[in-house]
Amino acid sequence: METTVIGISEGYVSVVTDQIKSLLFRKLVRKVQQPDHASEAVTNVNQDLSAPLGSNSHLNRPETWEVDGTMQQSDQQAAINRVQSPANIQDKIHQDPPATVVIEELRTGQPWTSGLYEWRTDQTNAILTAICPCVTFGQIAEVVDEGRSSCCSMCCICFLAMLASYSQWLVATEYRTKLRKKYVLVEDPYTDVASHVFCPLCSLCQEYRELKSRGLDPSLGWKGIVAQQQQKRKQSNEDRFRRRLEEEEEEDDHGETSTVPPPEQVMNQ
Repeated sequence: METTVIGISEGYVSVVTDQIKSLLFRKLVRKVQQPDHASEAVTNVNQDLSAPLGSNSHLNRPETWEVDGTMQQSDQQAAINRVQSPANIQDKIHQDPPATVVIEELRTGQPWTSGLYEWRTDQTNAILTAICPCVTFGQIAEVVDEGRSSCCSMCCICFLAMLASYSQWLVATEYRTKLRKKYVLVEDPYTDVASHVFCPLCSLCQEYRELKSRGLDPSLGWKGIVAQQQQKRKQSNEDRFRRRLEEEEEEDDHGETSTVPPPEQVMNQ
């Protein structure tokens, strides 16, 4: 009878032990899948296997999800503190450029010397453009093409396009684009097409003023502009030559003055 009881007890103990080992093994597998706690999981399982069967030491230890939750909360709090710290906020402000700077970088080119609606700054040209816009366009086209096309021919082309189907904005847009690319001007405040479709007279006046402000007066024509530049260059060379002669004369006068002995020395001799 005693032998039977002992055999049943040993069998029950072995079954319980196998179940506990299988549970601990599954627990070990779950912990090993988390790299940050793999070593801790192996240590805890070894302690559980080495502990006596009747002891409840493994029940007093916090579960993995509890430790992970505490660590995640601490990590989140530390991250929030780092983000909310004044030093990090100041660095973020210096690192991230404002949106206005990004918008300005997207607008490539130099600004126009005058606005689209500043026709009052040159009223003579504004009146001529209002009466004969083709003449103003011909003057602009001749200067932009640097004399390769004449003012008369471009004026006739613009007039014929206006009579045919009111499509003079096509050729006007082409020369506005040429002007912008030549002087690297920004396409502002509207696109070239929109400017000549909705504001053709103001666009011609703006292009005229832009060339005039750069020393290229369209009213003179390309030959007149070339002659004016040659005259300015000649005058500049003459002024430079005159200044050089004056400097040489001053140096010669200074050298003669230094070689003449003082009056006292002459009287002693």
